[in-house]
Amino acid sequence: FFYDLLKPENVSQFKPREELEKIFTKGGVDLSSKKKEIVSCGSGATACAVVAALELCGKDPNDIYVYDGSWSEWGSLPDTPITKEG
Repeated sequence: FFYDLLKPENVSQFKPREELEKIFTKGGVDLSSKKKEIVSCGSGATACAVVAALELCGKDPNDIYVYDGSWSEWGSLPDTPITKEG
């Protein structure tokens, strides 16, 4: 998902806002909602880029959070519910 947000010809830049909005909408993110969004990844670094892209799409930064423990913390707990799509 993360690489979908970047320009293929220059992965140090995000795609245009219109394309980012389509990607997030397709992923189930309601960009017009005041609903809080929590973003995670393996260690937190990629999640920060997703937060930046959400902000480029007009999402209020006060409504976006990075779960800084991310997968490395969540997945290491023995009683953590983990769902795998088949």
